[in-house]
Amino acid sequence: MSNGFITLHRKLTQWEWYTAPNHMFLFSHLLLIANYKDGSWRGINYRRGDVLTSLEHLAKETGLSVRNVRTILKNLEKTGEIKRKPTRKLTHLSVCKYDTYQSNGIQGDTQADMKVTLKRHESDNKQQVNNNKQLNKNTSLSEQSSDVADWLEDAEEKYLVLCEMFYNNLILLKAVKKNTNWKTKTWYNAFRLLLTTDGVDYEKEFKPVMNFYFKNYGKEFCPIAESPVSIRTKWNKLKKYYERGNTQTQGSFRP
Repeated sequence: MSNGFITLHRKLTQWEWYTAPNHMFLFSHLLLIANYKDGSWRGINYRRGDVLTSLEHLAKETGLSVRNVRTILKNLEKTGEIKRKPTRKLTHLSVCKYDTYQSNGIQGDTQADMKVTLKRHESDNKQQVNNNKQLNKNTSLSEQSSDVADWLEDAEEKYLVLCEMFYNNLILLKAVKKNTNWKTKTWYNAFRLLLTTDGVDYEKEFKPVMNFYFKNYGKEFCPIAESPVSIRTKWNKLKKYYERGNTQTQGSFRP
């Protein structure tokens, strides 16, 4: 389906998923590939605005992971953007309010209505400026949560486990600061970069150093690092402290 075009209203910039790139991308893709008239395919009837596809096919078309596609479709279904119809063979999606997004007719500009068109564009531009100012001032909670969901979908489990274990050890040592959240991209990236970009070996370096650190937390000369970011920043100090062989015990790291 490579012929024709779709329309996108500027009000889409106010949509709750607009600043979640993967959600916006997949929904736009659905608008592009949705059927523009009723029909049937291999015994399956579909309506205007329907998409007959599969998770694997959508992933291949968009470059997203199957897991990411599945999560985004669930979110779009929850907020009423799409509906999913049960079928054994494939994924049958319906874009809700498709006719609101797309018009059957094509509106042309003639000399007779050119003044009206220019006024409409001027009004739209003023509204867009106001919208941009408002969007720059505020970021809704739904936008924040969607951003979190996006990075978590592609996060590697082993680094998330390290974040959680680090947090649990802080709890045991009563060193957790108020409102601390271990499931953040900042924590995740700190451990990921330490073990990849910085080249720290997990078994030979990271695990023994962290075990020693938590056993001696709060003792004299023990560096204080109460977040993965601090661990990465002070890694050389923590390693040297470990190599000096202090053996006093308190807690333990359990990765």
